[in-house]
Order: sequence, then structure tokens, then C-alpha cells
Amino acid sequence: MYLHDAKLSIRMGARFGPLPQNIVRRGMSSMTRFGREVANILQAGDTVALVGELGAGKSNLVRLIMEKMTADYDYFVTSPTYTIANVYPTTPRVAHLDLYRLKTSDDFYALGCEEYFDKDTITLVEWADLLPEVIPQNALWLGLIKVGACDRRVVMADSYAELMNYMNS
Repeated sequence: MYLHDAKLSIRMGARFGPLPQNIVRRGMSSMTRFGREVANILQAGDTVALVGELGAGKSNLVRLIMEKMTADYDYFVTSPTYTIANVYPTTPRVAHLDLYRLKTSDDFYALGCEEYFDKDTITLVEWADLLPEVIPQNALWLGLIKVGACDRRVVMADSYAELMNYMNS
């Protein structure tokens, strides 16, 4: 198997070291580089589950990923808190979901959100920790923790349980 065919967490591990992984990113330029590095690794069928408190930088990380993924960046990336999903007509297609307003997995499925977890779409999910049961098992989990005004601790894991363990340590 070639590395580009491997599970996302394996591709991330090849770039950043074995998961789970803790990285402190100092300043916006460091987060910009991280967003670009993640974008370079993503491919159709991948899901990134984003976790972090309000203001931790989940939407900003999605914007940074989108900037790298499209050469003619003209998409205004905002968190889809009220619309639940924003879909960008990139190649591959990118779906940006926000689970903040959903209370149960029934809400998620009633809205048809599972359709975004397909082989032709890169899916970026904010507030994934609110409904971890709807996130595909092959997802990469990224936790963002504020450690200063512009600094973030980024925790990468290949499961929700592993992410929570590392974020709380």
C-alpha cells in the first residue's frame, strides 16, 4: 500500500510522528503552516473531527485548510453554526459541518448529514465531541486548546477516546 492510500491518521503520523501527538503552535503563522500541512495530506473520503472550546480556532483552522486546498480562494469560510453544513465545490468536494446546535444523533440523521461522509468528500466537523457516535471510525480527531492569546496546543488522535485522554492530561 502506498502512503497516499493509507488511513488519514497514518498519513498524519508519517508527517508529524506517531499518534497520539501533542504539538504547541506559537502564533498565527504557525497555525497557518499547520493548516497547510493538514490540507496537503487530506484526500477524498477523509474526515477531520475538530474539538475545542468556543474561540479555540476550529473555524479558523477550516479556513486555513480551505485556503490551501483551492488556488483561487474565493470562498468565505464561516462556521455553519446555523446552517449546519457548508459545502464547497472544490475538487475534491469539501463539507464543513458544525454540530453545535444538534442535540442528538437523531437530529444529525434527520438532516441527512451522514451523506457528507462519502468517498468523494473531505469532511471537516466542528464540535465533533458533542456527537462522537456519528463520526466515522476512520476520522482523524484534532483537539485545539488555547494556551495563550495566539498560541494553541493541537492534539491529534485517531479516536475520540484517545483524544479526550490526551486533551485532559
